[in-house]
Amino acid sequence: SFTIPAMMIGTEQKIVTKMVNTILSKRVIAASILVIMNLFKKLAIDSALKKRKAQILAENDPNNG
Repeated sequence: SFTIPAMMIGTEQKIVTKMVNTILSKRVIAASILVIMNLFKKLAIDSALKKRKAQILAENDPNNG
């Protein structure tokens, strides 16, 4: 009878599919977190550069004390 091997193959396929989907989902989440971290890092660097530029402009202002 071919029903038992077919059922076993179907069950294995479901398990493997679930495992692959879980792995891919976790990788997508990890990739998303990495993108978000890089975005915040870039924003922090841009903010620091703007703050430093403002300090330099304030130091070079002839009307400044």
